[in-house]
Amino acid sequence: MLHIFDLFLGIKGRLNFLQFERYGKYGEQTYRNQFEGKDRLRPITTDYDRLGLEEKRTLLYLLDNRKITKKEAVKLLGFGETKTKEILNNLVEKKFIIRRGKGRGTYYTLKE
Repeated sequence: MLHIFDLFLGIKGRLNFLQFERYGKYGEQTYRNQFEGKDRLRPITTDYDRLGLEEKRTLLYLLDNRKITKKEAVKLLGFGETKTKEILNNLVEKKFIIRRGKGRGTYYTLKE
């Protein structure tokens, strides 16, 4: 999915699956199957340039893995728990991700 996100940001103008096939490494049908019934990139791409590097890394991880815990985010970002929680809270406030669960069972997913 990270490959598709790079293509999405890199191709100028109106996008279609034939362009993905032309510039990407998979066929048109592969890209169609990834997007069928869901438009997962739209909420991210509008404000992507305004995000910090850590926020971008977290969103890219979520595109590939669908959910992240604070412990996984600490490992991914290389910061302590306090800074990592601050980054996750910023993404929640900006409405990019949703906090689910409580206590030790808390995890974060992309906003749908």
